[in-house]
Amino acid sequence: MTHATTFRRLILSTILALAVPITDAAPAKPAANKAVATAKAGKTSKPAAKDSIKAASKPTTSGKSTAKNSKTAPAAKPAANGKNSKAAAGGKTAKSTANGKAAAPAKTAQTPCGKAQSAVFQAAAEGRLDALKQHKNNKCDLKKTDPRGFTLYDIATLNGRKNITDWLVANKIAQKNQYSSALIKLVQTGLRYLGHDAGAANGKQTAATAKAIKAFQRANHLSQSGKIDAAWLPAFNKELGKKTQNTLKNLGYKTGKNTGISTAIQAFRQERKMAKSGSYLDDQLIYQLMLAENEAGKKTDKRKGADRRARLAAQNAAQQQEEAQRSAENQRKAAEARARAEAAAREAAEEERRIAEQERIEDEQRAARNAAELAAARQQTEAATREAQQLRAQAQNISNANPGEAEQRRLNEERAARRAAAAAQAERTRQQAEAARRAEEQARQQAQTAARSAVQARVEAQNALRTASDPILAQSAGRPAAKPRGNKGFTRANGILSLGTSGGVLSSCSVGGRSIDIGWCQQYYPDGDGRQCSAVISNSGIVVSLTCK
Repeated sequence: MTHATTFRRLILSTILALAVPITDAAPAKPAANKAVATAKAGKTSKPAAKDSIKAASKPTTSGKSTAKNSKTAPAAKPAANGKNSKAAAGGKTAKSTANGKAAAPAKTAQTPCGKAQSAVFQAAAEGRLDALKQHKNNKCDLKKTDPRGFTLYDIATLNGRKNITDWLVANKIAQKNQYSSALIKLVQTGLRYLGHDAGAANGKQTAATAKAIKAFQRANHLSQSGKIDAAWLPAFNKELGKKTQNTLKNLGYKTGKNTGISTAIQAFRQERKMAKSGSYLDDQLIYQLMLAENEAGKKTDKRKGADRRARLAAQNAAQQQEEAQRSAENQRKAAEARARAEAAAREAAEEERRIAEQERIEDEQRAARNAAELAAARQQTEAATREAQQLRAQAQNISNANPGEAEQRRLNEERAARRAAAAAQAERTRQQAEAARRAEEQARQQAQTAARSAVQARVEAQNALRTASDPILAQSAGRPAAKPRGNKGFTRANGILSLGTSGGVLSSCSVGGRSIDIGWCQQYYPDGDGRQCSAVISNSGIVVSLTCK
């Protein structure tokens, strides 16, 4: 066999090996053709589909866009993609794509940025710039959009948060007066909803859109610019929320202060089988509200009553679900508070045990030192006494034997007396030092006792604050929420109660310009806005009480 023959066979085997994936991937074509055929058929279908957010914009667009927004059209994308077709030969996921079924996306762990994303959108609506700065410091993407497709710049502009929009522009996260197509669609659909024809809801600022904007500005006594900007969008957002609330009320939903508008919007979305849930406003919700208004005018009184009962049932279900979630959240907070209290108690007990052990060791060491010093002093005294006795005996013997040595005896006695006096003085000095040590030890023990009392008082104060701030803990303790004693550790905020809303839902609360937890303000929403209130807040930021006149 020659080298040329071997080389030709190698080339032939390579070509055959490369041909195998192409043959296996061929079944993906019918799925693409079927999707195309479905999309073509979608051009003639009526634009009244209610089970998709994208389908909600059909009446304002051409037949071509209707086909693109049809429910079956996205199924053609996985099979039509060349890369996916080649990958179909290699595994189960690719095979399911070739059979016309979309492969399930792999579940990924939610990152800290992902967990905080919804909170950042809420912070933009409430004007809390510190939350956005923290998100930026965490290297999180601030250019992401919410489920509606709104950017942070869109949300801040709609809610009149100039501090947020200026910061976004200054940090090159957004461009001034540059809005997403989702916001423009909401403006176009919302203006039509409010009685101003803005043309097709295509997400582009057209001449019809500018004309409708001027009409709205004229009706609301605003400067007529005809442009989408922050000068009139907050007023537009407020009017849109009011009209939405009135429409839902006319359709039979409860929109009072006890239930709010959020559950009504959620129940309406479920009734209309809209793809996205939530209580926010977008162009699809407004479009469905207009359709519902039109349909309601054509129904009989009997049918209206049945619809009203069905809507109330749906809203009650949504309200029960919301209450269940709130109850679960309260239970979670109560469990966390109990865990914190138990941890604080364990910490206090451990600190007390450590202090007691340290005192025991110091007492033993001090007793050993005192015993050693006392024994040494006793030995010195006994030695001095014996020496004096010996000297006196010697002196007596010398005096008896030799009277001439009386002077020497006297001198010896004086020396012995001085040594005895020195020993006595040493004993007195030791006793004084011991008394000083005892006084110092007593002072130290008093300081340690005061420190332990302070630790225990801090733990009790923390437990009292947690019990007072959590209704669940207050009930479990069998007593009403504790009131603070005096002004130590607490501050009082007095002033006007300000209630902020986002999409018709309570989103922020402050007393005298100081923000507090909105959970305390639910009882005063919406009629309490502007009332004179007083809030007691701990140094750690926990609201203890809120009273309004």
